[in-house]
Amino acid sequence: MMNYKKSPFVISFAIFLFVFGFSAHLKAYASELVRESPPIEMAKTMIIDETRSTVFILNFDGTLSAYNFTDDKFTISRRKLGNVGNPESILISQDGLKLAFFSLNRSGRLVSIFKLSDIFAADSFLPTATYSFPRLTEGSYFGHFSANSKELYITYGENNLFILDTEKILARLI
Repeated sequence: MMNYKKSPFVISFAIFLFVFGFSAHLKAYASELVRESPPIEMAKTMIIDETRSTVFILNFDGTLSAYNFTDDKFTISRRKLGNVGNPESILISQDGLKLAFFSLNRSGRLVSIFKLSDIFAADSFLPTATYSFPRLTEGSYFGHFSANSKELYITYGENNLFILDTEKILARLI
């Protein structure tokens, strides 16, 4: 067996390996942090606006992305939606002014309505109206905006039709 003495060369070499390895690890970790997430990752659903110029993508992580075909670029990339939780579907109004998100929570289904201008303009935004519905035991749900996007018609369950105001919290059961 060889007997190694703790020479300055061996100590210097060990320190060099440690520092070099640690700095390489830090560089790899920093590049992971800086790397941007792709605009679309595991899309749940997509919708296209009435003008066929923008497609809205609801990602699996609950974020929203938007791709503009006219400008050939993403105008929204993985933006988190305020107070929506984990949305599972999305609806756009015919005039392209509003988006509605349908999500589940412990007590039932939430419908959150946003102005599209707020989504494009702000980093943080809140819905203009949010409605809570009990958990469905029978039937299903379907939504459709009015032509002027001031109301959202929701069939919920087997025999319920709701008219939801999109600008203030006001719901009518028909």
